[in-house]
Amino acid sequence: MHGKVISDVMKIENISVKNLTAKKETVTDMQGNFVIDAMVNDTLRFEEGLIETVDFILQPNDFKEELLIVRVVPDATMLKEVMISGLTGNLVTDSKNIKVPLVSSQFDAAQINKDVVQSPGLIGLMTLITKKKPQKKRAKSLDYKPAKSFPLTVRERFNDDYFTKTLSIPVDDIMKFLYYCNEGGNLDYLLNPDNELQLLQYLNAKSVEYLKNKP
Repeated sequence: MHGKVISDVMKIENISVKNLTAKKETVTDMQGNFVIDAMVNDTLRFEEGLIETVDFILQPNDFKEELLIVRVVPDATMLKEVMISGLTGNLVTDSKNIKVPLVSSQFDAAQINKDVVQSPGLIGLMTLITKKKPQKKRAKSLDYKPAKSFPLTVRERFNDDYFTKTLSIPVDDIMKFLYYCNEGGNLDYLLNPDNELQLLQYLNAKSVEYLKNKP
């Protein structure tokens, strides 16, 4: 079975993928791709120290898809209690005296303290923190223009293991295979990072076709 682990907020490489039923195990590559032996009703477990463990029971419909997609989320640890003492009430002074890891550089202590004094208490602080950021418009997928051709872009984006292990393409045939894929016309839209899933599905389908027709 070919699959891919995805996440909106974290890296998805080296995530453990175990077939608990068949006692098989593998890990994802840098793009989250993996290949593992599996059958209907087998249970796949996805786990790593920083994600919530996912157990997935394979159904017949999962084998009809070219790629099994599994989304993972970070594992959140709830703290029972946090004690902070010795505060003066002045955010500028307290922020200098208390050593804490920086979560984001978007907050300026002096500016926050100024706005809290001038605003009606907590509401003023929350308004400052939750102020919406300007939305960046994404270019339409069809307007995406890569710097290099389809074969060269895809070759640079994926490592040898993806082609040889995931797609079963011999290493000496990789470029020949990519030029074969490019015969389908203008594929620039597939190179848009937003369309990575479509690209993987396309490459997977073309690899089956390529290997079937290869002399």
